[in-house]
Amino acid sequence: MIKYLLTTCFLYCWTLSAGQLMFDPEVIDLVGDPGTEQITYNFDIENKGTEEVTYFWKFVKDDGFPAEWFTQICDSRLCYAENEDQSNPELANTIAGEAKDDLQIYLFSEGVEASTSVTLEIYNDPELTDLLLSIPSENFTVTSSTSTFNLSVDPELSLFPNPTSDFFQIRNDASVKEIALYHISGKKIKTFNHTPGKLHSIESLRKGLYLVRLFDGNGKVMKSLRVSKR
Repeated sequence: MIKYLLTTCFLYCWTLSAGQLMFDPEVIDLVGDPGTEQITYNFDIENKGTEEVTYFWKFVKDDGFPAEWFTQICDSRLCYAENEDQSNPELANTIAGEAKDDLQIYLFSEGVEASTSVTLEIYNDPELTDLLLSIPSENFTVTSSTSTFNLSVDPELSLFPNPTSDFFQIRNDASVKEIALYHISGKKIKTFNHTPGKLHSIESLRKGLYLVRLFDGNGKVMKSLRVSKR
């Protein structure tokens, strides 16, 4: 009887989580230009239910994924290292009832044109055994033959000077309200409040490469950039 109740509870909880967690878009449709250094694809995640949902993810690449390409994924907890294709089992993503979140896939094609298939898998457990959602790709293509790109960020947002030894600024920054700075391993180091034209000091940091995420007034990621501290 106890075994039956536990099984029933597990199935109910799994169905509840799978039914209330919604990803938009439901299919990955990315087409980018080889001349774009960083191609960005955003997911909006919404918890339609009233109960808190915890999830983990895995990014599955087709066997034909170009060796020259690399990806980086940023969820609500961490910006992961290059080609780190599954979430840290100790860093669950949690969305409160009726709340929203986001997740970004960054593709660096190194100028190589190709087309492949990928799948974003969403799991209920850190061991990645209980699959909640599977989000396949309709397009995952880098080509110079089209001018239509599924990019949800402002392509003119940029960081300067870069490299820098002391400070940086953001170009075309009218909508940027917050900046987060990460070590290349994904660990958050600093957060800056931002107003147009403001200088941000990284003079105290060691030499190396850092990740910079730009947020708008709603806390949504606008773009991720890199800055080299020299």
